[in-house]
Amino acid sequence: MVLTTTDAGRVRTLAINRPEALNAMNNEVFAAIRQGLQAAAEAEGVAAVVITGTGRAFCAGQDLNEMLADENPGHTEWLLTSPSSDPLTGSMATETTLGLVGSLMSSNTRPASQLAR
Repeated sequence: MVLTTTDAGRVRTLAINRPEALNAMNNEVFAAIRQGLQAAAEAEGVAAVVITGTGRAFCAGQDLNEMLADENPGHTEWLLTSPSSDPLTGSMATETTLGLVGSLMSSNTRPASQLAR
């Protein structure tokens, strides 16, 4: 499972679960995040979504090994549009990668840190 989902109150956490690849984004992860965001948008009790990573890294960016092995190197399933017309509030670590920043631009995004108060 490349993405785990947990709920705490009205906050849904989507955790990228590829620690062996520093949570690098491949097509499977992009599709799982898209599904996770869609499910969160449709869930009555979810008010915010946090995307995080397991292991020692949030996300290393695009999985270059998959990209180089892809027979159609221009193809990647990006998340550039919101999966729902309902606004979602996204929260991302300030050390996040640009690919995921672009993916979350359609949400009300707030930079976050474990050190934030």
